Amino acid sequence: MSIKTIVVTITEADEAARVVGTALDLAERLDAHLVGVGVKRPIAVPVYSMGAIPDTVLEQLDSAEDERLGKLREAFQHQVKLADWTARSDWRVYAAPMAMAVAEAARCADLIVIGQPVDDNVPDDVAMLAGDLVMNASTPILMVPNIGAKPIAGGEALVGWNGGREAARALHDALPMLRLAGKVTLVTVGGDAVVSGEEAAEYLARHDLKVTLQHEPSTELDPGDVLLNLAADRDARLIVIGAYGHSRLREYVLGGSTRTILDHMTVPVVLSR
Repeated sequence: MSIKTIVVTITEADEAARVVGTALDLAERLDAHLVGVGVKRPIAVPVYSMGAIPDTVLEQLDSAEDERLGKLREAFQHQVKLADWTARSDWRVYAAPMAMAVAEAARCADLIVIGQPVDDNVPDDVAMLAGDLVMNASTPILMVPNIGAKPIAGGEALVGWNGGREAARALHDALPMLRLAGKVTLVTVGGDAVVSGEEAAEYLARHDLKVTLQHEPSTELDPGDVLLNLAADRDARLIVIGAYGHSRLREYVLGGSTRTILDHMTVPVVLSR
């Protein structure tokens, strides 16, 4: 189990230092190739007005989108140059809806790195990117928080465990990153996952990981809040969770604990389904 190709996408140039920086740190430590992905969004024009919009206006909109992508590429390449990783990276542009483009770019990759939305005013495709990728991508996702992110290597990693398939998938997918951690704590909430938690801890120990199993009692807190509180108390560097979601018409909705963590995260989070 290894990570040798990492896909990273940014939607604003200002994200590059934290999002591309995190991806580069992993690429260096894991000896991986880094693929920067820019997404050229389709021009959104109401069907009823398509014939009324002059071609010059459409050309201007297309030119503005190309200019935006140019700035993203410059920001990506600047970070790559700073890390001296130019020879182990490339930049690709996909013209498709956001999540579809990133999922396609990651078909032959081992990890997708994205940033947590800056605020509630971002476009819908950015706000929903994590949920869309969870439901559609064949690759685990690492989301980098807006603030507070520290290098994963050497710190403590918290793994949320409930014995379910999604949690098991996340555990397997995160192994290369867990090997970078100085300590791994497997966290169960309530009594249902205690037995399987012990089995999971033994599994990680066989991979030569230093593992501690921690049982947290059931409370009124959402399990996501329990993990976030532990991360804050321990100064953790990574959270690993199985992502739960379902399709509601054409909108992908993340489950309660998953959404809680992504809304309030202060450390990078691995999502897998």
